[in-house]
Amino acid sequence: MVRTKIPVLLLALALSSPGLASPPYGRVCAQVLKQWIFEKKRVLIVDTQSPEEFAEHNYEGSVPAGDAKEKLTALARANSSNDLTVVVVSETGGEAAVRAASILESNGIGAPRLLILEAGMEGALSGLDTCCGAGGGAKPR
Repeated sequence: MVRTKIPVLLLALALSSPGLASPPYGRVCAQVLKQWIFEKKRVLIVDTQSPEEFAEHNYEGSVPAGDAKEKLTALARANSSNDLTVVVVSETGGEAAVRAASILESNGIGAPRLLILEAGMEGALSGLDTCCGAGGGAKPR
C-alpha cells in the first residue's frame, strides 16, 4: 500500500501561506469598545475602512487610515511609546484588519495592547458580534 504525503504537504503550505496562518491578535467586541468610548478610556481606534464606508459608519474619535501603509506606519510610530490600547476596525474584522495590525505591530505597537474589532464594523452594526458573552471582551490598559 502506497501512502501519500499530500495532506501533510497541503497543511504545510496552508500554514506557510500569508493570510492563512496570520498572527494571533487579540479581539475586542463592539459592546466593550462602545463602553470604552463612553467611559473615555485611553483607546486609539484605527479605522481601515474605505473612505465611503468610514463616511457611512465609524466610531467617535476613530482615525481613518484606510489601507495606506504610510499612514498606519506613522500612527504606529507616533503612538509606540504611549500606553494607549489600539483597536483596528475594518469592515469585517478579517484580512484587512490583520494586515493593518501587522503593520502597526512591525512599527512598535504589539500585544497585549493591539486588538482587532471582532467581526468588524459589519458585525457591530448587524449584531453578529458575539464575543462579549458572559464576562468576555478585552480590557483597556
